[in-house]
Amino acid sequence: MYADHVNGLVMKGAPKNDPKVTSAIPSTAPTTVLISDCGDSSHWLKYRADSGKLADSDPGGRQSITAEVKRQSDGTGKVDRKGPCPAPMRRRPTVTTAVVSWL
Repeated sequence: MYADHVNGLVMKGAPKNDPKVTSAIPSTAPTTVLISDCGDSSHWLKYRADSGKLADSDPGGRQSITAEVKRQSDGTGKVDRKGPCPAPMRRRPTVTTAVVSWL
């Protein structure tokens, strides 16, 4: 992102995410939660800051996102493992923040 800034590029729009918990281990009082998403960056594109024109022809698109969140001793959740990402990764990674409330 810093390189884009230095090169006069900006992102417009926003990625869309709709994460879902796909597994909780163990099912009662889980300590590990698996989260899956299909991120969509088709409306989050790179533009030239000086002209407002599209910077490249990459249309963005959908990316598979998975994360394993482990409960920490203080009760918070920490992403322990991410992936798999599609290969090759197109233009930029999708940034996803997962918040898990431990009940």
